[in-house]
Amino acid sequence: MPEIKIATYNIRNCQGIDGKNDPSRIADLLKGIDADIIALQEVDKYRLRSNMVNQACKLSKLLRMNYVYGPVNRYFLASAGNALLSRYPITAHINHVLPYTRDPRYCLQVTLDVDNRPLNVFNVHLGLNYQLRMSNLKKTILPMITSLKSPALLVGDLNASQDDPEVKLLSSFLHDTFAENTDSLDATFPADNPNERIDYIFTNADCTPVKYYIIPSLASDHLPVIARILIA
Repeated sequence: MPEIKIATYNIRNCQGIDGKNDPSRIADLLKGIDADIIALQEVDKYRLRSNMVNQACKLSKLLRMNYVYGPVNRYFLASAGNALLSRYPITAHINHVLPYTRDPRYCLQVTLDVDNRPLNVFNVHLGLNYQLRMSNLKKTILPMITSLKSPALLVGDLNASQDDPEVKLLSSFLHDTFAENTDSLDATFPADNPNERIDYIFTNADCTPVKYYIIPSLASDHLPVIARILIA
């Protein structure tokens, strides 16, 4: 079974705790992590606040990885959204719209070819409203994952702690890789004083997690989460 290393990271449009917007700092951190697959949230494209940079494209070039970008909030020619970087070939992708009211949310599904095995990665950034989070998971995201007959991962910023009902719902169908934590660091937000775990890597039954850890950094207001996973 091939082993992959995956990271998920809310990069807050590459703005660090110091308030500086620096994609190169994010890239240097990700180079050190050396993951095969990187799921990113709060990624800007051509926005004034982030110096009109296409951040997903820039990071993919700096890391020499393939990438897919899924816009969530659109501002004429600019946008903010989720992205996935991969050393593996990307064979398909779709940006699923999630039920919403005034707060648009999407789930970026990317299919990768991992040593001739399909791996589906669902990258999501859920909102602050509990009822919408539960609805998004129960009605849209979980049915997509549980219907698959191949390895699948759900990763991203859920804006919910491990004791919240929506995370418990996910844990009843999927495996929270935090169970394989090898370090004392157990929270991902806020980066300068982490006291909540709201960033996750979940696997379905066709994946076997073997290691999990969180990296300390002030390059964003979240901390990156990393897992090593065997793919059936």
